[in-house]
Amino acid sequence: MDLAWAVDSSGKPVKFENGIHYIKIVTAINIVNGAIGEKSTEINMMRIAQSAAGDVGQTAAPQSITIDGKPVSLTDGQTVYDSIPVSGPFSVEVTASEDANVYINSERAAFSKFDGMPGHQIVRVIVQEGEKAPWIGYFALTEGEAVPTCTLTFVDGNVTTTGVYDEQLDGIELPKKANTATKEFIGWQYGLKIYTNYVHGEIPDGATLTAVWNKIETPVEEEPITVSFRLVGSTLADSDINLSNGNYQGAEYQTWIPTTQYTVSSNATVLDVLETAADAAGLTLKNQGNYIESITVSEAMGGYELGEFTNGPRSGWMYQLRHAGETAYHHGKNGVGSGTFAGRG
Repeated sequence: MDLAWAVDSSGKPVKFENGIHYIKIVTAINIVNGAIGEKSTEINMMRIAQSAAGDVGQTAAPQSITIDGKPVSLTDGQTVYDSIPVSGPFSVEVTASEDANVYINSERAAFSKFDGMPGHQIVRVIVQEGEKAPWIGYFALTEGEAVPTCTLTFVDGNVTTTGVYDEQLDGIELPKKANTATKEFIGWQYGLKIYTNYVHGEIPDGATLTAVWNKIETPVEEEPITVSFRLVGSTLADSDINLSNGNYQGAEYQTWIPTTQYTVSSNATVLDVLETAADAAGLTLKNQGNYIESITVSEAMGGYELGEFTNGPRSGWMYQLRHAGETAYHHGKNGVGSGTFAGRG
C-alpha cells in the first residue's frame, strides 16, 4: 500500500512525519468459537516495505486534466489546486500516457462522471506508470454557475470514449491520439470536416466523431545495381541525310561516351543513367521533362548542338536496353539518324 495515496476524511492528503511511505498489510482467516459459527478476517501483521535498491523514477504529470468541461492549467511541481468551479453534474477527464494507470478518486478510470459536488469537495487524480512513484494531484472544488455542456463520443476502431465540453469555450483541444510507427493521427471527423479542437455551433451535443489516421509508408530500400552505358552521337551533316541510298553528306557516327559502368539503384531509369554519364562527360542535355530535345557536346568535340531533326527530318534517337542477355531496341518517332541517345527505359 502506497501511503502517498492516503487522504483524510476531508479528502486532503495525509503526510507521515516518520517517513513511512509504503506498508504491507497481511491478513489471516481465524475461525474462533466454531460452535457459534464465527468467522472473521483480521489483520495478522503489518510490515514496512524496504526501499528499492535504486531510484524507481517519477511518473510524469498527465498531459491534461479537464473538470466540468474546463481544462485545468497544470504547473510543473504543483499538486494541489484550489477553487476549481463545478456546477451540478460534472465530469473529470485525464489524458496521460497509454501505459499509465489513472485513478479519479477511488475509481480506476481516465474519465469519470459525478452526480454533483462530492462530500469532501475534492477530486484526487493519481497517475502511475509501472513501479514509478505516482503523480498525485488534488483539486479543491467550488460551486460555480451552471454552463451549457456538450457531450461528445469519440470512436477509434474498437475503442470508444466520451468527453464533456463547455459550449461557451470554443477552441478546446479534442483528445489527441499518439502517433505510431505506421500511422499518424490527423484529427476527428464529423460530417465532412476533420476537427482537432471543439467548435461551438459546428459540433452538436451528442455528436459522434471518428478518428482519422494517415498511413505512414515505410520506404523500401532498393539494392544498387551496376549497368554498362555507351553513348554514340554524330557529327553535323552538310545537308539532310538520306537513309534510302546511304548518302550521309558528311555526317559520321561519333562515340561521345565510351562504354562505362555505373552503379545506380534498381529502380533507376535510362534517363537517370544518361544524366549521370552526360554530366561526367561534359555534355549538356536540353530536357523537356520527359524528352531530350538536344545534346550539346563538349568544346573538345566541337561544342555543337545536335537535336532530333538537326540532320534532317529522317534523323532521330534510338537506344538499346540489354537485360538478362536480351536486347530491346527503342526508337524515337523518326527512326535512326544521327544516332544520339535519349529517352527512358
